Amino acid sequence: MRTRSRLLACAAVLVAAAACSHPPRFVKRTPVLRLLYVPRTVPCLDHPKFSFELHRRWKGPKEHEGGRLYLRPGADASLWISFVPKGSPGYKEPLALRQYMTTQGTTEDGHVLSAVEVSSRTASRVRFTTYRYDPEYMLGAKADISYTELTMMEDPDGVYLIRLHAPKDRFDRIYPDYEEFLKSLTLAAPRKIE
Repeated sequence: MRTRSRLLACAAVLVAAAACSHPPRFVKRTPVLRLLYVPRTVPCLDHPKFSFELHRRWKGPKEHEGGRLYLRPGADASLWISFVPKGSPGYKEPLALRQYMTTQGTTEDGHVLSAVEVSSRTASRVRFTTYRYDPEYMLGAKADISYTELTMMEDPDGVYLIRLHAPKDRFDRIYPDYEEFLKSLTLAAPRKIE
């Protein structure tokens, strides 16, 4: 009985430690716990313009529209981040991009940009609704409703774009992973303009 309670206590400690992206000191010092420790987040360091940590349940990266795409299996959610340099085919001036962002979505959306701080920079953010109709049914009979949150940050060399897309009914459950991602996001230092 004592062995079982000790095993349960060890399991509880491991579960609590796994909730941290960096293991507690006692886990680092104990060889067995160090072997069993699985961090909650995974660092993503493969792009020269940004790095971040993302919950390990997200799979990727995949190259998509010049950026990195991560998918959350079973939730039909995607997270995309990209840096679009000035002069590239997909580049829009920040003012034109902000206007584009406010036109996205449906008539029920607010079409209002909000200012947020991401990686010590001011960013513009908009959330909008998307309807995808099933071609097997009459128009409007069956629709998949999803939310998209689009964030844009200016840089002297271009713009950073971040997009979270998820089904409406799961968006609030997925959003904490996105907030964690935004808190860990580190952008390359902007070059000095002379």
